[in-house]
Amino acid sequence: SVPGKMELANNGTLLLDEIGDMPLALQAKILRVLQEQQVERLGSNRQIKLNFRLIACTNKNLEQEVAAGRFREDLYYRLAVIPITMPPLRERLNDIIPLAESFIKKYSTVLVKNITLSESTRRAMLNYRWPGNVRQLENAIQRGMILNRDGVIYPDALGLPENDIADHSELQWPAQPAVHIAETSDLGQHGRSAQYQYIADLMRKYQGNRSKIADLLGITPRALRYRLASMRKHGIEVFS
Repeated sequence: SVPGKMELANNGTLLLDEIGDMPLALQAKILRVLQEQQVERLGSNRQIKLNFRLIACTNKNLEQEVAAGRFREDLYYRLAVIPITMPPLRERLNDIIPLAESFIKKYSTVLVKNITLSESTRRAMLNYRWPGNVRQLENAIQRGMILNRDGVIYPDALGLPENDIADHSELQWPAQPAVHIAETSDLGQHGRSAQYQYIADLMRKYQGNRSKIADLLGITPRALRYRLASMRKHGIEVFS
């Protein structure tokens, strides 16, 4: 018969992920192994002694699960020898960018392409609350790598809900234009005038550095060229 996971982990370490979702019947079997420190292979009656380190992970509050009758109290106290609480990702801002870059490195071998995060993407990631923690971050990076533009991941490629991103102060359009912009007959003319003014201000501030400005706006250089052309069409002077 084939050895099971616990037997394979003998003299090593066994990780049980999401143990809080384990059915009660399986919890009883895990408890028995921990108490007796031995297992039987399927179809055999021979006892196999085990000695391994056990690490159990969960995103649930096991004390609450015990109180609700969904987790065995005796197994809980067997596991809770050295409990370690990992704060949610939103409380570990210093981990977000290094984790994202590690995921890019991990999946770059598949895509065979050098991919980077734009500065606006980095800010968006730091301002997002990440309710799904590291797994959500990994999924977002995978999506961003697939939808990259010219080897760069921009904020929209991550698929994060804009309403859940706490602060986009450097990306927001100013409510009041700094100088007068002639109104146009286009739909949404007031908001568009503010956008055009903001772009014009950035062009002056960064002396026409289109790559830098596109990155700040979270758009591609091509999209910026289109907006600049539209601005000139409406008689707006653009720094070049």
